[in-house]
Amino acid sequence: RGKICRTTDGGETWKDVYAEPGTGTSLPALEEHPSDPNFLLAGTSAGVVIKSMDGGDTWKNVGFKVSGPIVAIAFDAQDKNLMYLLAFNGKIYVSRSAGDGWKDLEEVRTEINKERLAKDKNYKPLPVVTLTGPAMLIADPYLPETIYVGAKNGLFRSRNSGFEWEKVNIIESAEQFQLRS
Repeated sequence: RGKICRTTDGGETWKDVYAEPGTGTSLPALEEHPSDPNFLLAGTSAGVVIKSMDGGDTWKNVGFKVSGPIVAIAFDAQDKNLMYLLAFNGKIYVSRSAGDGWKDLEEVRTEINKERLAKDKNYKPLPVVTLTGPAMLIADPYLPETIYVGAKNGLFRSRNSGFEWEKVNIIESAEQFQLRS
């Protein structure tokens, strides 16, 4: 049974603040908002997102559309309501409502392309960049809407919340050694 524990004395003692209701479910992802230590998000191996706004005293289930275990959570550098999830199956989800609703990033991208095409018949949808087997997702702590994904086919960066991606060149081959942290 997955649990979240908290310490208030530097690790001398720990108190359970959340326990999964069912057995066999772990909590592989837990993240504290960088500007609000009371705002916590956790993801379960069953694909459920839970949220606390009081430092872990109470928790609310907020993720019903996430497919697969959640392996990473990232908060935007500037917008407190913007956050991202990475599921084990490689899907990336975005919330613009402080975690109270989640959308598959590819569905958001498709919606935006449709809206832009409806406004401008000459609009050319951006090419899709395939992120093969993403294993790592982080948000830049200083640049808004900037996220990085480590995938089997390299390290990628988006400067607009995942709408467009660019490959990042690094010293070693990220294609040979998949980035996980």
